[in-house]
Amino acid sequence: MRVDPRRQTGGELQRVTVVSHDHCYSSVLSHILEAGGQVCVAGFREELAPELLALEAQGAQILDLEHDIGAFACRLPRPSLHAYRST
Repeated sequence: MRVDPRRQTGGELQRVTVVSHDHCYSSVLSHILEAGGQVCVAGFREELAPELLALEAQGAQILDLEHDIGAFACRLPRPSLHAYRST
């Protein structure tokens, strides 16, 4: 977890950005949101744990590495749920 120490006030986190798909961060991030902090989760949306996606309803910003951040110079061959539709 990357924490900007300049954004701390009285020991409380004000802004946290996590680049991960792992659900292990969700409870800590939820506490930060409940305390009034700002949370940003970056990753591939289709790979994010449901617990991380649920943080969006609490006010977390969810950023897709390819579509929102533009971290890649070309379009990636990403899996699509439409490709796995049962017939």
